[in-house]
Amino acid sequence: MKVLGLVASYRKFGNTEVLVKEAALAASAGAEIDLLRLTDLKIESCKGCMACVFKPESKCLIDDDMEEFLEKMRLADGLILGAPTYVLAPPGILKLLLDRFLMLYGRYDDFRGKKAVAIGVAGLPGWAPFTVPFLNYFLLAFGYDAVGSMMAFSPGPGEVLLDERSVLEASSLGAKLLAAMQGRPVEKKAGPNTCPVCGAEFFAIRSNRAECPICNVGGRLVPEGDGFSIVFDPQGLQHHRWTAEEMKRHFTDWILQTGKRYMELRPEIEARKAKYRRLRYDQ
Repeated sequence: MKVLGLVASYRKFGNTEVLVKEAALAASAGAEIDLLRLTDLKIESCKGCMACVFKPESKCLIDDDMEEFLEKMRLADGLILGAPTYVLAPPGILKLLLDRFLMLYGRYDDFRGKKAVAIGVAGLPGWAPFTVPFLNYFLLAFGYDAVGSMMAFSPGPGEVLLDERSVLEASSLGAKLLAAMQGRPVEKKAGPNTCPVCGAEFFAIRSNRAECPICNVGGRLVPEGDGFSIVFDPQGLQHHRWTAEEMKRHFTDWILQTGKRYMELRPEIEARKAKYRRLRYDQ
């Protein structure tokens, strides 16, 4: 078995890297370890041409390291993803990669169901609300089974090594990943009023219901003490946005259908664009 550790940090041997490596050391008890610093990759922005979906035989037309990245993930049996926090959320390299996930069309099974864990780092509690949910969202979008996550808080490069609790938690996370890869049962913990799928603590409130905008799961708001608790719908948790069935439906019943529809509407669309063409960007 092989575990791939992904470090989404520009800071070499910073807190993210050492925690990813701590988790990797624990996983190395039963797996080969490969490490990749995502910031060393050349990843271009998605151009939205949709060729990877409508012409999958030609793959993506952008010449960068995205295929190399996907191949490394394909060859690994498990994943450790770590990232620091830049203004409430992880760095842009993860969004660049995530924006290209339509390239998975036709090869989604290469990643579906593989086990993964996420490690987020920030300098100060309260300033990283989107970090772990985004990391789990990244894993879920690529088809991984996110079996655990953690958040550590240390501002200086490598300072997290002085926080024995976070180091131990990272090691435990690596051991948990290995156990899941070996088919042993692992417990997926979710705190109160936390999305059981992605770990988000922010919800859209609609009447007496709360819904996770990332996973599209929700539940009833039930009075508890001076506040409320969320009782999630069991059926909804089995059919969240990132399940194989829902992702397949999104690709086949929506994305693929938009191509034919657009070609039928294109003459009218082009005619309506005419009045905007005289407004040009500065050269």
